[in-house]
Amino acid sequence: MATWADLSSAEAAPAAPADIANAASPDAPLAADLLVAELPTLQPDTATRLLALMRRLGVAHAVVLYGFGPEAVAQRLRRAGCRLQRLPLDDAALQALVGEIVASPAAQPTGAHPTPLPAPAGAVPPRRFDDDALAQLAAASSTVACECPRHVAELVMLLGHFETYSSECVNRGPDDAALHTHLQRVAGTARAMFEDALLRVAEAESLPLPTTLARTAGLGAF
Repeated sequence: MATWADLSSAEAAPAAPADIANAASPDAPLAADLLVAELPTLQPDTATRLLALMRRLGVAHAVVLYGFGPEAVAQRLRRAGCRLQRLPLDDAALQALVGEIVASPAAQPTGAHPTPLPAPAGAVPPRRFDDDALAQLAAASSTVACECPRHVAELVMLLGHFETYSSECVNRGPDDAALHTHLQRVAGTARAMFEDALLRVAEAESLPLPTTLARTAGLGAF
């Protein structure tokens, strides 16, 4: 294993860094199975430099953790066999991601598109309200002056629709599969949180729960 503080340090490093304990000889070129790069931003020149570093190290697989960057740059790296993940990412999640790649090296050959990023721990809860139930709650909230129940119900419906839309997009374009998988998880998580909020609002305003939701409540699903 070799580590560098930044991309420039990695590019300037000697072929066989002194901290490589098992190097065959001081002059042996450094070869690696996996490159992990953590960058605050992605830019076109960053991608070019990363891909050049991968070629220099003979690396077929790379994990690129980044904060912000154009999707076109991210797609270029994905097509080159990189797995991209937005920051922040804790050590346990990074270890799991690296372990998955190392365990099945043939799954990510250079030039192939990566499979979607693994879902984080804890699955996104399924929808607790269908559109009819949300429409009933929105209509029942008309007696509340601020109309917060209606607004929250509309948000839940919109997030549910976007969650479904992102799920459909995952299978339409492999270049964007990882992005849409991420969007689907984000939308589902936000939708579940707003469902909790809607239940609290409905209870606070004594709004009648739709029949289907009332049955679910009786089973203790939430």
